[in-house]
Amino acid sequence: MGNKRYYIDDLTWLADWGPNGHYYNDIRGHDKETGKRLGEWPKGREIRVYRERTIDRQCVDAVISGISESIDDIGLNLDIVDCDINPLVSSILRSVTVYCPETKRNGTKYPAHLELHNAYYTTLLGDLLFAGAYEFLRDETNGGKTHAVVVITDKALDGDRHAGIDGEAGFDKGYLIMSIPSPFKTRYRQIKKVGKHEAMHLLGFYEHHGDVEVEGFPAPANCITDVPIHTNKLCERDKMAIRYFWKVLEKEFGMKFLN
Repeated sequence: MGNKRYYIDDLTWLADWGPNGHYYNDIRGHDKETGKRLGEWPKGREIRVYRERTIDRQCVDAVISGISESIDDIGLNLDIVDCDINPLVSSILRSVTVYCPETKRNGTKYPAHLELHNAYYTTLLGDLLFAGAYEFLRDETNGGKTHAVVVITDKALDGDRHAGIDGEAGFDKGYLIMSIPSPFKTRYRQIKKVGKHEAMHLLGFYEHHGDVEVEGFPAPANCITDVPIHTNKLCERDKMAIRYFWKVLEKEFGMKFLN
C-alpha cells in the first residue's frame, strides 16, 4: 500500500478492478502454496462470525452492525450468521499467540518486533482459516459451505493490549480478524467503525482511500476506507469501485450479488 497510484479518470481506475487488472488479479489469483483459487467464498453468500469466550455479546453486536452497514452501503445480498463460540476456531486462536517473547513458525523463531508479530500472527491465522484446520468447514465435498469467516478476539494483534482496537481482513482468503483488547471492550462505537472498515477489506477494497487518486474525484475529507478512521461513511468514489468489482464477480460466477 506504500506507493500512491494516480489514475487520469474513472475508466482507468475501474479497469484496475476488472479481469486482468492489477487489483483484480492480486485477489483473484491462486494461492502459491496450496494452489487454491483465491476469493471463492462469495459463492456461498455467507459471512460467519465467531467470538472467543472472553468477548461479550455487545462487542459481537457492534462488529456485526459494522459489517452489515458495509454490505448495505455497497448494496450486496449476503447473509451474516452469528456462530457464537466454535471450539475449533478457539483452538486455532490459542495456537497463534502474540504474548510470547518470540513467535515460532515452521520450526523457525522470529524476533518479537511488534510489526513482525502483527504480520506473522495475522498471516498465520489467515492461512489456518483459509487452508488449515478450518478448511473442511468450507469444503463442499465434505458437506461444508463456502463462506467468509470473522473471528473476534481480545488478543492484541501488535502484542500491545493498550494499543487499541485493531483488525485485519482480506477478500482473497475470506477472513476478518477483529482484535478488541480488554481495556477497549466497552467502546462500542469505535468497535463498529473498525468492524465496518475491515469489512470493506473483506468485501474487496484492498487498499485505503488515500492510496489512490482519481481525476474528477477529489478526495473527501473522510471515508470509512481511509486510515485513521474518522467517519463511518463510504464515499461515492470507493463505492463505485467496489460495486464494479462485484459486477465483475457476478459475471464470472454467474450469480447475482448486487441489489
